[in-house]
Amino acid sequence: MRRHSRSVRRLPLSSACRLLIMALLGLTGCQIGATAPVPAANRIYVFDFENGYFVRPDSSGIAALDVRDGHVVWRHAYAASGTSLPSFEFPPFPSGDSVYAGYDAQMATLEALDADSGSTSWRQNASVELAGPPAVSAGSVYVASRAQHAFAPGAGPASGQVEALDADQGSVLWRVPVDGYPSPPTLADGRVIISVYRQPAASWDVLALDAASGRQVWDYVSPKSLFSGDLVPIVAPTPTGEHSVLVGALVRAPDGLATSTDLALSARDGELLWSYEPGGMLSPPTLAGDTVCLTSITYGTNEVSTRVVMLDLATGHTSWSAIATGMTSACVVSGESIYLSNLLPSRAGSLLALDARTGRPPWTASVAPVSLSGPVVVANDAVYLLQFVNTGGKPSVAVDAIGAEDGHVGGGAILASHPTRQGSRSML
Repeated sequence: MRRHSRSVRRLPLSSACRLLIMALLGLTGCQIGATAPVPAANRIYVFDFENGYFVRPDSSGIAALDVRDGHVVWRHAYAASGTSLPSFEFPPFPSGDSVYAGYDAQMATLEALDADSGSTSWRQNASVELAGPPAVSAGSVYVASRAQHAFAPGAGPASGQVEALDADQGSVLWRVPVDGYPSPPTLADGRVIISVYRQPAASWDVLALDAASGRQVWDYVSPKSLFSGDLVPIVAPTPTGEHSVLVGALVRAPDGLATSTDLALSARDGELLWSYEPGGMLSPPTLAGDTVCLTSITYGTNEVSTRVVMLDLATGHTSWSAIATGMTSACVVSGESIYLSNLLPSRAGSLLALDARTGRPPWTASVAPVSLSGPVVVANDAVYLLQFVNTGGKPSVAVDAIGAEDGHVGGGAILASHPTRQGSRSML
């Protein structure tokens, strides 16, 4: 196994950045500094932020980076409302010719941006809090929101809504109230699928709505007590041509303790196809052909470790498993390789590659660690590792390029709105 590294310079970890560990695992409704993998148009989209959780309306919002050299293609500032500073609700979400931004400026706002220029196509207010990124298909944008900040102290009864918006204009096509906190939506076989946290039972179920009308098609209620921060359904094709819905959840055991589980449901009727319970803290599942990749984090006496598991999509049987030291991100699958970044501050800048067929590691790589590692993006035969930088009290995003085939550490850049330099990375 080859190892590649670069000289290190450790920076202090801010209190705000510590919360990124939970956010990047998908365990809270706020994912900070993350980006979606976007090989199209040679771009990746990241938060362009200052002041920790909040962005400055005159200079911060979203930035598009050219993955070939790291230069900023465009920047887009969030729209402020009065004196309120907008805070981001989910990572920039690209789909087709648009990039969708979600932020909170007194009301939750979904904004559609032109992917080429970053200009606003339309803006739509939702509710108090967006559940997460939208789902986009056939000229419609589906978004879930909550009537109050979920799980906040003193929050009232759980309630929310699911909306279908016109993709060109942002106008509302239909709106359905939900008796609980909805998750971000996903689409399968003409259905909008969400998970819903119900109160006062403090339980979760999975709900399918007709994409054309919003009418309920099925509702899966688990015989076990499911609970979690956000259960985000993932849709996967089956050998029969239909789709299954994968949902990662926590199961409350009779003794009150929690263990992780992953459920596969039929998208057609909500029937349970299989379940998998590895223990530990599960990441969201990632599809890899006719298999699905999961990471499960366990805490030992002296260290944290992550079990990486590949399951057969049709049966849920284990194809292989591997152990990684530390707390890794969710699997990022590209071709026959799996890439994971290490989220522990003590192992910031570490990247692991695994063979998707066998689970063996062909290489590992290390770049200069800066506060906390974030997501991995694969594009143009390179792996881009995002980290979060605290320079003079101003957070920024560092991007490093690593060769996808051999783990060779290439150049890097730091996205910031103030002129400075950090190590060998250029400031953008």
